[in-house]
Amino acid sequence: MPPFRHLMLGGAVGLVLLGSFSKPLLSNVSLDFNRFYQSILSDYGEQRARLANTWHKTLEQAKPLPTVQKLKQVNQFINQVVFYQSDQSNNGVADHWASLVETFGKGAGDCEDYAIAKYVTLRLAGVEDKHLRLIYVKALYGGRTQAHLVLGYYATPDAMPLILDNLITEVKPADQRADLTPVFSFNSRGLWAGLSKATNSNPMARLSRWQQVMTQIEREGIRLR
Repeated sequence: MPPFRHLMLGGAVGLVLLGSFSKPLLSNVSLDFNRFYQSILSDYGEQRARLANTWHKTLEQAKPLPTVQKLKQVNQFINQVVFYQSDQSNNGVADHWASLVETFGKGAGDCEDYAIAKYVTLRLAGVEDKHLRLIYVKALYGGRTQAHLVLGYYATPDAMPLILDNLITEVKPADQRADLTPVFSFNSRGLWAGLSKATNSNPMARLSRWQQVMTQIEREGIRLR
């Protein structure tokens, strides 16, 4: 079985619904840009807040684009404006998931922060939640395997996902990413468990962080649920 095949909705491993994930989801996506802008301005200053304006323009430009072009534009933009920095260096802790305000305010983040920023931007650009999943993978990078998070776009439930990644600039189908081995994936609808047992990451812990950062994003003016 190709590595990513088991993370498709129609694959052998099913969807796990937990707590609020089991409730029907209505489309209620909105952006209070003034609130979002003021959140960055008050915490990080005018220079960093300028990035919010650039992001907003990019978002508006992306909305009418065909989906694949939309994915490419958002992936390129986030990769360009966010510089990679580990959580330990950036936040003084081993694992921290940042809201879009925090990522743009600091101008830096790790793989989770890139994936979250792309997910949020694409939702606001009109991509439905059912097409997007954050995918926890084992990535072969620099001659060693390491934990990594990417964003996947599924055109249909049984489609091979397109991968948005901060490690490379190009958006590629998952079957062209031999360097990535999927473990599990999730979005606001639930968790898809993978087949790999070789992971130190707790899926439930990641879902908890995911729910926390979504709540913070909502406080900052972005509603995705």
